[in-house]
Amino acid sequence: MGLTDELEWAVRTAELAERLGLLRLKDASRLMAAYLLEDDDGRRSLREDLDAVLGVGAPLMLSEKPVLAVPEPERSRGEIVLGRVCRAGVPLWEFGISREELNQHVLITARSGAGKTTLIMRIMLQLVELGVPFTALDFKRDYRHLVRLCPELLVVRWSDLRVNPLEPPPGVPFPEWRQQFLNVFGHVHGIWHGSTQYLLEAVDRAYEERGGVPRLSDVYRVVAASAERTRKLQEYASVVQTRLYGVISKLGPVFDSERTETDVEALLGLPVVLELDGLGRDEANLLALWLFYWIYAYRRARGERGRLLHVLIVDEAKRIFTASEQYSQTTSEYSGVPPADLICDEIRDFGEAIIAADQEPTKLSSSLKANTYVKLTGFLGSGRDVADVAEAMNLDDYGREAVSRLERGEWLVKLAGRYTKPFIVRSEDLPVRKDVSDGELRRLMGPRLRRLRKLGSGRAEAGTPFLSRDAWRLLLDVCAHPFCGLASRARRLGFSARRLERAKAELVGEGLVRQVDVPLRRGRPTAFLALTSRGVRFLEARGADVGLWRRVGRVGFEHALYQVLICVALRRLGWRARLEARVPGGRRVDVLAEKGGRLLGVEVELDAEGLEGKLECAGRLDALYVATRRGMEVEVEAKLTPLPGNVRVVSVDELLRTLGDVSAELCGIRRKMRKDSEKTPSVRKKAVVRVRRSVRRG
Repeated sequence: MGLTDELEWAVRTAELAERLGLLRLKDASRLMAAYLLEDDDGRRSLREDLDAVLGVGAPLMLSEKPVLAVPEPERSRGEIVLGRVCRAGVPLWEFGISREELNQHVLITARSGAGKTTLIMRIMLQLVELGVPFTALDFKRDYRHLVRLCPELLVVRWSDLRVNPLEPPPGVPFPEWRQQFLNVFGHVHGIWHGSTQYLLEAVDRAYEERGGVPRLSDVYRVVAASAERTRKLQEYASVVQTRLYGVISKLGPVFDSERTETDVEALLGLPVVLELDGLGRDEANLLALWLFYWIYAYRRARGERGRLLHVLIVDEAKRIFTASEQYSQTTSEYSGVPPADLICDEIRDFGEAIIAADQEPTKLSSSLKANTYVKLTGFLGSGRDVADVAEAMNLDDYGREAVSRLERGEWLVKLAGRYTKPFIVRSEDLPVRKDVSDGELRRLMGPRLRRLRKLGSGRAEAGTPFLSRDAWRLLLDVCAHPFCGLASRARRLGFSARRLERAKAELVGEGLVRQVDVPLRRGRPTAFLALTSRGVRFLEARGADVGLWRRVGRVGFEHALYQVLICVALRRLGWRARLEARVPGGRRVDVLAEKGGRLLGVEVELDAEGLEGKLECAGRLDALYVATRRGMEVEVEAKLTPLPGNVRVVSVDELLRTLGDVSAELCGIRRKMRKDSEKTPSVRKKAVVRVRRSVRRG
């Protein structure tokens, strides 16, 4: 055996001995060094001894579970425990990471259902015990249920926030913060340099007019009032105006307060879950990046460095750290690096850690994968994702194969230091009931959220807006007719499209209404106007009846709209339909309809959470329909399985489209062959005319 062959054999033997747990890496390396120094007889004797030792561990190599080297117990210790080290499926000892390692970021990738959320929940509970504050961005209402185990947790809905994005953090000059915000705003909304500079000019003009930090609606009014003469400036104004209007309309007072009323400094000292479900991608990204840059600027202004201060947790990380963003034209025009990646690169120095998780690593930015000290991957369902993770973690062929053999709660771990070989950790499950409703959450969090409002924040509500006659008429119409689309409002009020747009922009700018786009049928969503909480208070103070809007505020506009549309459709078909009615001997349902002794119930569920008990009254109904958003049917049905025979899960638009067939089926008649008594007067009249004509011909 030549020297090269001897070296290869020594390296392979050392690696195999370490994987089997027969020798520690340090001991195996020393033994191989001694082997290479021996003469031929000595090497032959050592090979025989090593073969005998390796034979003891040979059965492990036949295990169905991956057999990888593991760090020794003393190299596995850490304050934040991720699970137990495993060899061939056998759990050994705990593995944890230190605060310093956490401060260098953590990336978790695995298919949906592999246990990412459970692992993050366990990390969150440990952070609470260690006194490390965090903010978890939640797009699926997963983490609110931890309040059962952790009463200290503060859950904040995005609609609870009241911020002025142009108001800088304490200690940060307005010109510096203004530029940061404009860069984020321009990137999120795909605005080029020319339009961004036009927006900068509008911000400065609004600042001068107010004599201080303006609101976004102030900037919007400056842009809307501009009378540009050149074609290029008109294009800039149009782009900026539409983007500003979209943000103000969709986020309303959340992002258009007189000042930042929510005490962000206080939030940074608490364990916080920020729920962002219900927002579009651009709006969610804008809120998230505003928060990231607010923290970054705040920490930098205070000169806080050198230790872990706070953790940002982002499940569904591809929403923020998107791979496609690094190739977008707006990214290349600005710095060449997406704003989220800049934060990932630099915020670590200021005591901010990031825990990012996603099920599709190929859709995550390269910067996130390159700047994470701890990488964990569970089972991945796509070969492209496995290859991507293998490249990011520098896995060999056996490591790639190990990824495809992982089960739920098992993770292949790779560190950037301490122990650099991949190994397997098994995390524990976390039994937690996922039944925290919106009502219970408001009851638990309401007092705490009120305490997080800054003193003097009432200034945003103190001013009485001056409304034009058209805006006032439109506001009263919205109050009186909540579920009416924009086109119908324009016809009823006698407004042209331009006139309606001006009145709507005025109300949106004052924070009295917001636009809600609801997908009622395939194609473009239908636009509605909804009163904001400020609009409700404004009208109530002037004697308007806002009782219906109070109820809408409790269940949500989209939910209430679907209830009303379904109820009206059933009434048109001859059913006696009621909202929020109780099934005889059972619970309430969103819509209850009766016709000819038949009972039909409808439950509107816009997400797949909090569905426990929804089918309790199914046995007392002839049919129960669970109506949800288009595309959510499979997820909702999975949570309700097994379904009784009289229960169907459908999208709202499908239910509205087929209610006639449903009614006919329940009433025992065919759609095209009604009894004369069931026919409408116009149908009966046409039948009589045909009979008379035939008699005359006869």
